[in-house]
Amino acid sequence: MSSPLRYGLAAGFLFTLGAYAHAEPPLWKQPAYSNAIQAARGGKPQAALDMLEAEQRKAPLTGPLLDDYLTLLGWVGRKDEALQKAHAVDPATLSADTLAQLGRIARDKRDYPYAVTLYRQALAKSPSADHSAGLAMALSDSGDSTAALSVLDAAQSEAPKDQLGLTRARAYILAHSPNLTGALAYLQSSRERFPNDPDLERSYTELLLRLGAPQSASDSLKQSRLLDQDLNNQVELDRIAYASRWGDAEERTEQGEARYRTIDKALIDSKVIKSQLPESAARQRMTALADRLVLLQQRNRSREAIKLYESQPEDKLPAYAEAAVADAYLKEQQPKRAIQLYEHALANTPPKDAPLDWRLGLVNAYEDAGQTGNAERAMAQLKADTPRIRYDAPSRQNRYNPDYGQVMQADAMLQAHHNRTALAQQKLDGMLDEAPYNPELRSNRGALALLRGQPREAAGIYTRVLVDEPDYTDAKIGLASAQIESDQFAAAEKSVAAANAAAPERQSTQQLNQEWYWQNRPELVVDSGKDLSGARGTGQSNEWNVEARLYSAPFDYNWRIFVRTYDGRASFDDAPDARRDTAGAGVNYRSANWTGEAAITQSTDGTDRVGGFIAANWTPNDKLSVGLRHEEDTDAIPIKGRLSDVHGRNTSAELGYRVDDIRQFMAAVNTISMSDGNRRDALTANWTERWYSGPTYRIDTILSAYASQNRDIPSALYFNPQRDNEIGLTALQDWLLWRNSTTTLHHRLGLYLGNYYQQGFGSDTSWLAYYEQEWAWTSRASLRYGFARNSHPYDGVSDAGNRIYMNLDWRL
Repeated sequence: MSSPLRYGLAAGFLFTLGAYAHAEPPLWKQPAYSNAIQAARGGKPQAALDMLEAEQRKAPLTGPLLDDYLTLLGWVGRKDEALQKAHAVDPATLSADTLAQLGRIARDKRDYPYAVTLYRQALAKSPSADHSAGLAMALSDSGDSTAALSVLDAAQSEAPKDQLGLTRARAYILAHSPNLTGALAYLQSSRERFPNDPDLERSYTELLLRLGAPQSASDSLKQSRLLDQDLNNQVELDRIAYASRWGDAEERTEQGEARYRTIDKALIDSKVIKSQLPESAARQRMTALADRLVLLQQRNRSREAIKLYESQPEDKLPAYAEAAVADAYLKEQQPKRAIQLYEHALANTPPKDAPLDWRLGLVNAYEDAGQTGNAERAMAQLKADTPRIRYDAPSRQNRYNPDYGQVMQADAMLQAHHNRTALAQQKLDGMLDEAPYNPELRSNRGALALLRGQPREAAGIYTRVLVDEPDYTDAKIGLASAQIESDQFAAAEKSVAAANAAAPERQSTQQLNQEWYWQNRPELVVDSGKDLSGARGTGQSNEWNVEARLYSAPFDYNWRIFVRTYDGRASFDDAPDARRDTAGAGVNYRSANWTGEAAITQSTDGTDRVGGFIAANWTPNDKLSVGLRHEEDTDAIPIKGRLSDVHGRNTSAELGYRVDDIRQFMAAVNTISMSDGNRRDALTANWTERWYSGPTYRIDTILSAYASQNRDIPSALYFNPQRDNEIGLTALQDWLLWRNSTTTLHHRLGLYLGNYYQQGFGSDTSWLAYYEQEWAWTSRASLRYGFARNSHPYDGVSDAGNRIYMNLDWRL
């Protein structure tokens, strides 16, 4: 390091011998400069540097003074400036030692090509083992380990000191080469030749870290007693990172809290090491922070990870830590924040190195944020980048790509969530033909059955998975959801407990807990509507009605009690106002194959009439349903009939057949017997078919038919055709307007066109158009409201009317 300075002093004395007198001697001739150089060698370089900079302001430095200046810049930490000034001069004018000093600086700054140039110049000027070692390491840093080893082969020396320097360089090069086994053998033998050499111990420790043996590196470092706090910190950080990777595998193989033994210990260690790192160790402090964020997310402590991340200054995190925080935001239902971090992490990672989990996480974040187009584009790119067969370099053979199956499953489930359920089933069934016992595939098939409204089929799938894989957590969670959906509440409670015992920290388990919690809460259901205009027929003038039910929390799993009120009002141009008010209480029953309810009602509108209803519905499977219902003092009596104190009973039967979520059929018969002697018999049927399903839009058609007959009651105040029928077609369009995680907003447009026939008045066209919106908050609540306008013939005259309506379903 000090040779350039010695050259400067020697040159000063030589020049003095032949110099002629000046008023002020040159800098190199001044005693003050000689004293400053001596002080610089003793660790106080600032005085000499100030003198050289003053001299440089007079004229550019050359020769030994330039050597001194560049050397001193490196000593005081102004390395970037030293390199910048070195680039501006011809390297041939610098001494060999100065070139070597600059070469070390260039290596530190990762300017490897320039480092190679500098060391080559130094070696050409002054062949030495130190310069050969420097050149070899610079070549290795630049990626040419073959040339680096060739340099060392040509620099063999018998001097023990030189042999040690060359051995250190060779150990460094081998430790950073692909041949890690050869490097390990060389370092082990070198450590025996030169015991306790700090550089060799350092290379050996770093090699153990590269080999993925941080615990061995830690043990070796302690045995060597190498006082290198920076390396010791790095070993501890690597040990924590390795524990994170091992803990990830342990989480998938162990059960209960045992799955997190390694991660929990690593979390403790990461807190300790972070507290020990000095403020000056910025890079290591960032690594410690990044690793802790990863560990917190692995432990499913998402809120803590987010809090820690948001409490830090705006320093740039490594990509892997950004992805971990993105996972945390996604699990805490903040998908837009997750998208920002996933995108940034992937943008700063070479595509070939981007983990599959990050890319799938980004797809899920897009989906949860309602950015369905981005989700589909990201999935399409992921499929294009994931071939079924890939070349395996070590074996030099083409092998099945394990990422392929995971991507194909993710694609199938994305199609399912985008309402392309038939396509999703086709994809999953094709994969199951190839891997019929794959538990992940089978569980996804169960999840698809749930999405298609087939909870009993889903429960059967999950049950069979658990027979083969009793510890498969996803199947436990899926089975619980399927049992809740199919009203198997006693079994669901056990399945929820099993899921929590297996993986209480999982997001899917927590969502299941929320679903189970709201399932066991009281429920309020309100249906209301109001006619805004109309002059004839059933929509006669400004009618409104509200039906409200409040259910208790379930007891004995299947039972709930409820209270119910019904209030209706109507005003007429040709008659007094009419009203219908009742209140009542009853019991509701739900099970896997049966649902039913019964209640007693009491009119509260002054008629003092007691009524009630009883109903049962049988659902032996996911397709068939049969229902019966009977009402005494029914609310179905036309409200204008209340002006004549008309009351009555209503009996109905319904048969439904649901092929799947694409197609279903329904037929019903209904008889209303009224106190004025009238009897209204009606038959209805409809066929619902979905023609298009996409991520944000779908369209169904409903072909419906209706026929009724009434007795001729001349005194009836209400619309009472003796016979009528109607056939029509509804086109129902549904758009996903907005989504954020589990909260959605849909809006719908329904258009109906039909032909109505009334005995004695012939046929005419009827139509209806309605627009509605629906908010849904997972399993807790939904709110639907809309506006409808219709035109319908009554006694041969078409009448147009408007109506607003609202439905609320809220778990309290």
